[in-house]
Amino acid sequence: MSPTNTQTQIQTQQKNEKIIFISATRGNKTNISFLKSISKIPDAEYEIIENNTDKLCVVYNRAVQKYMDSHDIICFIHDDVYIDDLRVIHKLQKATRESNYDIIGLAGGINPVIRSPALWHLMCDRENLRGAVAHPHGKSIFMTSFGATPYEVDLIDNLFMAFRTKLFKINSNFRFDETNPSHTHYTDLDICLQAKKYSYKVGVWPIWVMHASPGLRDYNDPVWQNGQKWFLEKWSK
Repeated sequence: MSPTNTQTQIQTQQKNEKIIFISATRGNKTNISFLKSISKIPDAEYEIIENNTDKLCVVYNRAVQKYMDSHDIICFIHDDVYIDDLRVIHKLQKATRESNYDIIGLAGGINPVIRSPALWHLMCDRENLRGAVAHPHGKSIFMTSFGATPYEVDLIDNLFMAFRTKLFKINSNFRFDETNPSHTHYTDLDICLQAKKYSYKVGVWPIWVMHASPGLRDYNDPVWQNGQKWFLEKWSK
């Protein structure tokens, strides 16, 4: 039986779904993990902002404005993330189509309580963490399994955040908040809480990456504390 015109149209729309990956680095892009991995993924479109001195919220909003009309999904990813998953494009498409996720991450949590220290894995109870991320350690690789994946969540980690671009097109108020004083922190938590306000669906998905970051090393770091103060003033009301 040949497919109907409607079936053919749907298949074509799915096949042509376009994804763009965005990463920013403070130096030259040559040796960053993201470039080394994304260049091995067939048909992957990406942009790397080199020698970046702007806050990520500013960089991401520029990318949204640039690509929201030409692409269906925009994925923001840290420069120290190596995508070890050749099916990443297929998986993002599957997450939006089959689970109807508007925003996709790799690790996150549900039912957060907004409090200090304002980190997603500490604002959520341990049994409410979801997803998995691998971290290299010397010549070894350690997988941190937070919990089940795929899974709908409230918050995701900003190492990898993919968005349906239609969210930005239909809602001009849905943007990364540029009043955030932090260069890198709280782009994730703030945009996720905005998404919850608008009833957008956030989820984690099993996309395999290695993240070469130790995370926050010092709760007393003044830069992080400044960002936390901003975040708590905005969301703990």
